[in-house]
Amino acid sequence: MSCDSTETIQNEKLKEAATVIDLEQGEEAEAYITTIDENDSLAIGNSLYYSRPDGSSFEVEFVVNDSGRVVKMTQFYTTTSSGSIQTKLFYYQNGIKYATKEYFETGTGESAKFVERISYYSKNEQPVATKQRIAPYENELEYEPFGLSELFDCSDAQAFRALNQEEEFETNFKGFATDGTASYLLVGENKPEGYISALLVKSYTPLINKLMSKEGIMRGVPIEVDFEKVRTTTGTYQMLLGVRQVNR
Repeated sequence: MSCDSTETIQNEKLKEAATVIDLEQGEEAEAYITTIDENDSLAIGNSLYYSRPDGSSFEVEFVVNDSGRVVKMTQFYTTTSSGSIQTKLFYYQNGIKYATKEYFETGTGESAKFVERISYYSKNEQPVATKQRIAPYENELEYEPFGLSELFDCSDAQAFRALNQEEEFETNFKGFATDGTASYLLVGENKPEGYISALLVKSYTPLINKLMSKEGIMRGVPIEVDFEKVRTTTGTYQMLLGVRQVNR
């Protein structure tokens, strides 16, 4: 047997051993994920719902434990190429990214396919194993087997920017809109093609009245908003609870 053959066998054994370790961590992670997903007592919160003129959208839902620490985030988004809602789920253990799940569409038209990709992470938030499965239709994913794939680090940076109303998710005053019966405060990035969010105005505070009376010259002014997501039998909307002018 050549030295090259011996080295190849050793490398394969190391790879198999690493795979076993990664799969064991995957089983532990899946058990942890189940405890989070099935715990109805955890508190839930939301970012603002943002949309762009090109049809894309973005929203984050987060779950916290009794200590107020985030244990799960779900990023819902649509893209210009696909109207279907795609998701990224982030699971945290002791404040550290522990596992991620992604459901997204790849390709267009008849070549479009749906992908479920799962990654598990080390204590320094580096991916140690990634697996995925692909199906022609989203409802067929659960019948497909997983296969190990190239390590992938699913970033939660954009989700946190949405929660913190930073960068592309800044809440600058963009004007008002009306549906004929109610007024909505519009906030978003100071770009024509940027994200915008609409909040139902219930209380006409001095600042709201100022923004309404001087809408043209106040447009673009940085503000901060407090809100509540309200669910009804016909849908959901964001109710404005408070607004403040700030300096950035």
